Amino acid sequence: MKGDDRDDTSEPTLYAPLKKNNNESDFSDITISPTPPRDTNNLVYLSLLSCGIGFILPYSSFIVAADYWQDRFKENSVAIDMSLTYILTACCTAFANSLTITIIPFKWRIMLGYTISFMVLVFITVCEVAFHVFSKTTAYHVCLLAVLAVSFGSTVQQSSFYGFSSAFPNKYTQALMAGESVAGFLVSTNRVLTKLLIADERLSTVIFFMTSIVYVSISFVLHKVSMKTPFVRFYLSQCSKTVQTAEFNMESYVSDDNTSRKVPMSFSNPLYNPSQVESSCDTTSQSLEIDKIELQGPSTATVGGNSGGIRSRWDVVKTIYPYMTSIAIAYFVTLSLYPGIESEIISCNLRSWMPVLLMFTFNTADVIGKILAAIPYPWTARQLILLSTLRIIIVPLLLLCCAPRKRPIIHGEIPSFAFTAVFGLTNGLSGSLPIILAPNKVPSSLKEIAGNLMTLSYNLGMAFGSIMGYLFDRILGEAEDITSVCPVFPYAPYPAHMPTTTEKAKTVITSTLFSMLNVTTTAASPESTLLSSFDPVTSTSASFSTLYYESTIISTTENDTYL
Repeated sequence: MKGDDRDDTSEPTLYAPLKKNNNESDFSDITISPTPPRDTNNLVYLSLLSCGIGFILPYSSFIVAADYWQDRFKENSVAIDMSLTYILTACCTAFANSLTITIIPFKWRIMLGYTISFMVLVFITVCEVAFHVFSKTTAYHVCLLAVLAVSFGSTVQQSSFYGFSSAFPNKYTQALMAGESVAGFLVSTNRVLTKLLIADERLSTVIFFMTSIVYVSISFVLHKVSMKTPFVRFYLSQCSKTVQTAEFNMESYVSDDNTSRKVPMSFSNPLYNPSQVESSCDTTSQSLEIDKIELQGPSTATVGGNSGGIRSRWDVVKTIYPYMTSIAIAYFVTLSLYPGIESEIISCNLRSWMPVLLMFTFNTADVIGKILAAIPYPWTARQLILLSTLRIIIVPLLLLCCAPRKRPIIHGEIPSFAFTAVFGLTNGLSGSLPIILAPNKVPSSLKEIAGNLMTLSYNLGMAFGSIMGYLFDRILGEAEDITSVCPVFPYAPYPAHMPTTTEKAKTVITSTLFSMLNVTTTAASPESTLLSSFDPVTSTSASFSTLYYESTIISTTENDTYL
């Protein structure tokens, strides 16, 4: 078959070209210069970094505001329900997105994601947090629907941006990965600051969500600006010409049975693919000649449904299954405890601050773990599986920090924060190393398939981890309100207030003088009149009641209170 006699009925590619919009320019008409333009002021890099923050931040905002949700919906396990809703929706959306990627252009997929995130955050801020428009029961279901919508929009953005970033050099895909890591830390820091500076919980939550809206808006504006830069237009034109050349050349391919068929090309991963650390349209080499670009043969085609695609996927699975296992175990363990169980650990000292600070600790340690993962080290597949598996030890430790509900076996803030820090640090390592290393185990033509398979393992691990977290919550029983767990002073009916330090000192002095002088206190006694100046309570019964009150506090604190 000749190149100019193209068969319009041939099977489509998995990639919807970025120019499939009448208002967008045809990047293939751009004259290719010998060298790519510079990314002025690192604008494109910062744009992709902010995009990585932008599609993770809406969900993180819901989770990190756990203190508000726990106060608003005391009878529900809010974090666990939100997590399970998000993960299951994300899995379904990822698979659906792989089918519709040829139908909906890139521009509209990105616009859809940003629109959903922006509208949902504004709606929740105004209707739920600020004004409590709905009843408590209705509001809870509205919040879960909001998380579902955010999950849908974020997953569409996530998969589209990773396909988009694959058109550029490696560091731009890594910018998206860095943005995802920074998002949790950024939101946690935002929540700590708003809660610290504003005493009113409701007002601080409104400002917290408004700040998240500003972050999403900045992300959108930076993306729109970067799309007009010569740097982006150059690389997109390269990929556009690469795909066109591939379709033209591969039409003349003749298989073993002498049947001509077209092998579609794709440089976009239809699923979330953080493993694409090597651009499939990387033109950073000195030579930009299109005819020198290596094309995929029929056995490595990325088209789902044909026998070659199935065989190539099975070959990749046999090569990278240890990495798939490692990433699945890592996120299974993480989602079984975070954010659900973590947000239900109670502290009588920190009270509503406890879930906020625990999430801040986890996200900070997670970022540190991802930074450590970039340090060169010859990790083996067995070591990665061992690292992910050993994290299971932390599961019972953190469960004992909130079990049983009223009297946890491991109580106090220090163990909880220590376990959480280790949990976050190991999540950063075990959650990123397999994604970084797995694509290096297969040829360049199979990296995209490897990315899809790692994504599948990643999503399955999160889904089953969320379900396990839901089961843990049911086993532990209904979450207790902090006021029912922590002591409420006073314990004795008299006096009606906590004694001050001065009052305690006067009571001790009075008791000591009574012992030294061996005086019998009566209303007419001159000594009693003299000693009354040391104690506001001058009668024997009152002094005895005060001492009884103090002993009651000491006894209760030692035996019944877990701080």
